Amino acid sequence: MRPIKLIVGIIAFLICIFALLNLINNLQNLDRDDDGLKDKFERSMKTDPLDEDTDDDDFGDGSEYSYWFKRYKNEDDKDLKPSGDNDYDGKSNILDKDSDNDGVLDGEE
Repeated sequence: MRPIKLIVGIIAFLICIFALLNLINNLQNLDRDDDGLKDKFERSMKTDPLDEDTDDDDFGDGSEYSYWFKRYKNEDDKDLKPSGDNDYDGKSNILDKDSDNDGVLDGEE
């Protein structure tokens, strides 16, 4: 094989690898439901990356995550984390329609 063809082949291979890595990076940064949380992060929080309001409480996942994260930071109580359980019913706050068990959906409070 001629050195020029070898060099062109290596360059083409490297371009393909770069394009593949770029595609993988873009897929990891998707927010398909446009709620402000990346799909990969939503999977880690057990929320649905295709549903803007996973628990149907009229409080979108991104807004709900921000709310609980701010409360946790301000009050330093692990039960107030988005993944915590404020009302001890076995559901994480971000997945609980009524996280304080007052009969009112979180999004209506």
